[in-house]
Amino acid sequence: VQTLYAELPGMTLTEARAVLGPTLQLAAATLNGAVGEENVQAVQGALAERIRRYTDERVMDPHLSAETIAAAFGISIRKLYQCFEHHGGVIAYIQRKRLRLAQTAITDPTQRHRNIQDIAEEFGFLHRKNFISAFRREFGITPREARAFVSEVRRNGLPVAGKDLAMWNWIRDLR
Repeated sequence: VQTLYAELPGMTLTEARAVLGPTLQLAAATLNGAVGEENVQAVQGALAERIRRYTDERVMDPHLSAETIAAAFGISIRKLYQCFEHHGGVIAYIQRKRLRLAQTAITDPTQRHRNIQDIAEEFGFLHRKNFISAFRREFGITPREARAFVSEVRRNGLPVAGKDLAMWNWIRDLR
């Protein structure tokens, strides 16, 4: 509730209206000391958000797993999987977060001297081929192509944004 209160001045009217119902449901569940059928969705949404924040804060922990997350919240693995269902699962969520961090390091000009495999290992990808495959699935290009593309764009004095990497396939096909 404190976070919501702090964020309220920056919210649009539509956003404020969207959080009003779930916030009232959470308050009702808290005051009633039990989760009624009408409050289940709001409580589950709040729990899922807490779990995502917890996971984001510990994404680089090599021991982070579905089991450790479920244990930290005192919930079953099945319940945890339900929380991450629309993210493709808890493991997929963690992998996607780590891939984005790795992609940032690979395309960072100050990290140009570092070997891509060393960066991959830093972010928990111990097998080269698995990392390259996962990276390609997520971004549409290999890590080496991403690094080359960003270097080329920067060499031409253009700004680089994450969405620009998706254009690499189109540019590569033109060559």
